Amino acid sequence: ADERARRDTTPESVLWVELAGEVATEAALRSFFERRQRRDVQQPRLRIASAWKVTNGATLRGFASAGSFDIKPLQAHARSGDTLLFHGCSQEAATNVMAT
Repeated sequence: ADERARRDTTPESVLWVELAGEVATEAALRSFFERRQRRDVQQPRLRIASAWKVTNGATLRGFASAGSFDIKPLQAHARSGDTLLFHGCSQEAATNVMAT
């Protein structure tokens, strides 16, 4: 899957890779997700069951960058900058997410 992602040269995919930066492949996403979690032994670790790359061209082209980026959400927020956020959803909701 990661190899296919690197070879996808559609305008939407190229823009997605530009915006996604260091998490442009599934392997990088999984590594980032693991690093982002708290190391609290009292809490269960979350895991990615599956990941889907949704490249909605209109939404990607409409993204207005704040002009700065920080991989750490709290620091990005403090600077009014961009960051990466992840959310999960049920299988039923995934269809709606992919359609928008």
